[in-house]
Amino acid sequence: MKKTLIIIILFFISHESSFSQEYSLWLSGEGSQSIIISTSQSTYRNTRGIYFKSLKPPFTIDDEAIRDTGIHDIQTNASFPIDARYQLRYNPNFNSIFETISGSFNLNKFQTVFVGCEPEELMLQFGPNNIRHYTTYNSPVHIFQWAVILPKYVQPSSENRERIITDQLFLSPENTFSESPVNVPYVKWQYQVNNNTFFWRDFPASIRNQFPMNAAVEEILENEVTPLGEINILRVRIVLSPPRSAQENLFGGYTYTTMPSVFSDIFIFDILNSSPQLLSFLPINTSCSYTDDGAFSMILNRDLESGEKLVASLFYEFDPITEPNVFSLVDQKDTTTLIDNGDNTFTYQWPSDTPILSGNYKVRYQTQDSSTPNPVWNSLEGTERGFLIGSPTPVTFSGTTLNNVFCNGGSDGAIRLNASGGVGNYEYQVNGSDWLPFDNTNTHLINTFSSGTYSIKVRDANECTERN
Repeated sequence: MKKTLIIIILFFISHESSFSQEYSLWLSGEGSQSIIISTSQSTYRNTRGIYFKSLKPPFTIDDEAIRDTGIHDIQTNASFPIDARYQLRYNPNFNSIFETISGSFNLNKFQTVFVGCEPEELMLQFGPNNIRHYTTYNSPVHIFQWAVILPKYVQPSSENRERIITDQLFLSPENTFSESPVNVPYVKWQYQVNNNTFFWRDFPASIRNQFPMNAAVEEILENEVTPLGEINILRVRIVLSPPRSAQENLFGGYTYTTMPSVFSDIFIFDILNSSPQLLSFLPINTSCSYTDDGAFSMILNRDLESGEKLVASLFYEFDPITEPNVFSLVDQKDTTTLIDNGDNTFTYQWPSDTPILSGNYKVRYQTQDSSTPNPVWNSLEGTERGFLIGSPTPVTFSGTTLNNVFCNGGSDGAIRLNASGGVGNYEYQVNGSDWLPFDNTNTHLINTFSSGTYSIKVRDANECTERN
């Protein structure tokens, strides 16, 4: 898979978005039906079905939606559990007298519910963890339908579908649900990798029925035979696959049929190899208030492999007051060599020949693997909250004349220097002579001046001087 370079972008804008979590109703079975029976006397309509409140149109009866096999949206403001009822209205004698069998129940999120009649022996194999509601055995028309409410997952946008193997499969807010994961009977996750678009494999048993899904990519691919480093596309889907259902045949017995399976959309992810992970970050301040010699270093968890190149992009926040969190690209550098720290960590140092002024920055980096005919980009990493390149306060000083020369031709004129700012350890220079240290932390007395005019400079330990 050939990836385009994605770290050269003009702006990073930090903002928070809120998403309302949405859910869907999954149904599998015979659904709601109306059967019209015509006789010489009249025409009769037998109806059966399950009715759910708080669902979106198009079909409503008494403010309750009738739903058939498939996936149905639930209103965003719906409250859980959802009110539901089932009803059979049939005419056993083909006359004007109808009989009605009905019942009601609550359907909560992640609960698998069966509505219908089943022989006792078939009920037992469903297990004790399912909530089931049954119509009567003796009606000539039966309901056979499974229902479950699941999170509504959506396909991530093209720029948000990239994952490394340690990433959670679903990262975006609209696919992140607050409930603790539970196993949902008869609903499972499946996946495909790379060019396999025919066969689907189940997720590992520990997460196969998990909702909401909070597994990492490497957990999903735990049993995959394709080496993880060779996987670049992952497709996943959800399948509702209920057990067999009993249906009454013409001779009063039961036949067993497979309920229709229901499939979600297919969600597609790009799987990237992992760039070296950032362990720590060290910003380096400028040496003077006016210099552009700031820098930074990054401690990474591994060295670059043969054929792997690290590309780092530096972004600057030009106006943190009027446009906070808006960063623009100022420079980009690449390297194939990291500094070995001798403790299984490695350092990337921003090149010293590339100027960095004081200010707020972000850095993004990723590595490119050129060991294959089609070089691919590995995961994008970086500093999420930004960092500050600081600078010392400006060096300032003043000179105070204590006394002029007392006698003609003398050299006993005296001044006192007072310095502040910078990083201390001040030195002074008179008329371009050698630099000499202060005799005190911030002050120095010079009492050897002859009559005349002098040029005096003061600098700190970083050789920063006062700038007018």
